[in-house]
Amino acid sequence: MTTEHCFIGVCFIPLDGSGQTFFGFSEFLTGLALMVLAWTIADVRYRFRIQVAPLPLLGMSFYVVAAIGLLTLLTDLWRAEQWLVPRGILLTPAVWQALLGGAFLLTILTWAWLGFIRPPTYGQYNAARFQQTLYRIILNGSPTELAVIADELAHSAQALVQHATNRYSLKNGERIERL
Repeated sequence: MTTEHCFIGVCFIPLDGSGQTFFGFSEFLTGLALMVLAWTIADVRYRFRIQVAPLPLLGMSFYVVAAIGLLTLLTDLWRAEQWLVPRGILLTPAVWQALLGGAFLLTILTWAWLGFIRPPTYGQYNAARFQQTLYRIILNGSPTELAVIADELAHSAQALVQHATNRYSLKNGERIERL
């Protein structure tokens, strides 16, 4: 029998230490290890695609994965110590784990979508990242990397031509018309 502690209409119960877990810290570490392994053995093509995504995917993924890791670790600690949690119907421990696992899965699926299924092309949202990444690869000068990136540029050729012929330019963050 669990003991309830109520304060100002909110009741707290100890988290069941023997309750079922399906996305805890150990599962998180396993998924993270696979994600890191996939990134380190990825071809230059897929690293290029992730780096030129319309969103700053590397930075966002780092913070999302770090937050998920911290929250799963705290959840496992909370469960092991059987500390008090608000009694709730909407956010049960299973729902909480499902949210954390879903966020982690969504991060992995986003990488898969942009890296393999629908690679990003040059556009206004990734122009700076595209330029920096392309510049770095050209400076590196590896013939195999240059051949792969040349093939990747073929996907962006139409967008590059369209943006190159644009009559407008940005100067100090303001849109100006070129003559």
